Amino acid sequence: MKPYKFLLALALTFTGLVVAYGGGNPPTDNALLAVPQYNTVDILSPEQQKARIDALNASTAPPLPETTVAVVDAFASYKCGVWFPLAISQGWPDNPVILKTLDRIMWRESRCEPLADSGPDHGLMQINQIHIKWITDLGWTFEDMKDPTANLRFAWLLYSGREANGQCGWTPWSIEC
Repeated sequence: MKPYKFLLALALTFTGLVVAYGGGNPPTDNALLAVPQYNTVDILSPEQQKARIDALNASTAPPLPETTVAVVDAFASYKCGVWFPLAISQGWPDNPVILKTLDRIMWRESRCEPLADSGPDHGLMQINQIHIKWITDLGWTFEDMKDPTANLRFAWLLYSGREANGQCGWTPWSIEC
C-alpha cells in the first residue's frame, strides 16, 4: 500500500470517529450568554440600601418553604438551582437568562457551597474582600458573606448597581456581557 493511501485512510477513519462520537461539537457551557438589555434598576444610596436590607431582615413574611417538588422540577436542570428561590427573594429577577448565568457563576465560584472560603473571597458568589468597606457600610461583616442570604443580596446589589450605571453587571465575576 502506498503511504499516501494509508494516510488518507487513517485521516478518513479518524474524521469518521470524531463525527460519530460528537467530538466535533464545541462545548456549550462556556458559550457567552446574551444578557437582556431591558433590565432597569434604581441607584440607591448606601443609606437606602441599608434600609432595604433592614426591611428584608425584619420582614414578617412567612419563611421560604422547604424545597418542594415544584421547585425541584423547575430548577432541576441547574447545578445550583436549589439557591434560586432565595436569590429571587433577595432581588435577583426570575429571568431564565439571568438565572442561567447566576447558576454558572455559583458553580464555578463555590460549587454551590455557601461556606466556600478561598481567603479573599467568601460564600456562594465568592464576594471579594475588595468590597469590605461597602459591606461594612451596609451593616454586614465580611464573614457575613458566608451566609447565603447576605451573599446573594450583596451580589445582587453589586450586579444591579453596575447595570444601573450602564456597565456590565457580571464583570465582578469575569463574565462578559
